[in-house]
Amino acid sequence: MVKNKSNTDFNYSAKPNFFGMIQNVLLAGIRTGHTVFVILALIVLIVILKLESSDLHSLVDKFFNLLTKWSILGWILFVLMVLYSWLMFKKLRRRHQQELNRISGEKSKWQERAFNRKLKSTK
Repeated sequence: MVKNKSNTDFNYSAKPNFFGMIQNVLLAGIRTGHTVFVILALIVLIVILKLESSDLHSLVDKFFNLLTKWSILGWILFVLMVLYSWLMFKKLRRRHQQELNRISGEKSKWQERAFNRKLKSTK
């Protein structure tokens, strides 16, 4: 007896490839608003892939030498990132609380309409 494939669940499991990975990264970047950063990273990746091995070795060597000389830059960027994250989370918490208050007010309004009377506040 032959099983009808149209009634079975479709489970596609192809082997991942490089272009599929690039597509997934681009789509995730577009979805989260990081498109510019993703495109810049892809350009850097393509440039690195196109370099010859001797040029790549000198590039990596220069990069690590700059990292040892500019270690203070990493600490400065770390502090700036922590401060920015703190401010962003503070703003998001405030926005979240405002949204909860708005939803609570709408819920109370609809409950009062449904019961045709003023309800006690739960705050």
